[in-house]
Amino acid sequence: MIALFKRRRLFGGVASKFLFPVFVLLFLLSAVLSWRGYESTYKDVYDDRVKAVQDIVDFTWGILEYWNGRAEHGEISREEAMKMAGDVVFKLRYEADNYIFGYDMENRVSIPFQSHERGKFLDVQDQDGKWVQRELREIARTRGKGLFSYNWLNSNTKRIEPKVAYIRYYKPFDWWYGAGIYVEDIRTKAWRSAMMQGVILAGSILAICLVISLLIRPIVTVPLRRVVLLSERAGEGDLTVSRNDFAYSANDEIGSMADSLSAMIVDQATRLADRAAVLQKMIAEFRV
Repeated sequence: MIALFKRRRLFGGVASKFLFPVFVLLFLLSAVLSWRGYESTYKDVYDDRVKAVQDIVDFTWGILEYWNGRAEHGEISREEAMKMAGDVVFKLRYEADNYIFGYDMENRVSIPFQSHERGKFLDVQDQDGKWVQRELREIARTRGKGLFSYNWLNSNTKRIEPKVAYIRYYKPFDWWYGAGIYVEDIRTKAWRSAMMQGVILAGSILAICLVISLLIRPIVTVPLRRVVLLSERAGEGDLTVSRNDFAYSANDEIGSMADSLSAMIVDQATRLADRAAVLQKMIAEFRV
């Protein structure tokens, strides 16, 4: 018996035509889910980081209260209390190298940070035109505490990056102080999470396509290939192909195709046999 099958790729032919739109739809779905995952992760990380900054600023309030209390009880002078409080807070760090900064209401540094020493006047305008210290001081003056977005040097990356700061006003020292988070750090973490989700989804898509291909192969691909190869045999003149050679009994489109093809082959074989009989008869009459 002539072999019916040649070695072909798993995703060739009909399987590829069926799987391609499925793959595209699943890919688009994974892209949407990854983006939604990024947005969700970004919001969650942003909220957590802002809460952490608020907590460290509130914790610093307690340090200022401690040194102010000692001044109020006459243990040390107000100036000594302010200096000691500034020195203690200067040493605080959170989330690696992030720091607490502080100013008096004249925008002179009261809590040293980065390369800015105590007493240094700062009045910086960022690349978006925001006067950073003026805006932060205004929040302290009018609201007592709040959030503000601006651009500032990231000590870790040495680049100017978007930053969100939370500040509070401490009346006994006439200071405003705070801490901040760099938005780029949050974006990086959110993207890493989204990429991980994307990799997992991509692997799932490939697995689903593989499973679908394996399911399609015996149900659709193999019977269709058999029909094609038997058609090629018939086209080459082999009219011995019968309905049983198709090895397919399901009452569907492939079954109908096999019925039609086998009926056509039988019809062609009958026509040829009839013509051969007529020809033999004519030859016999000619000899007589």
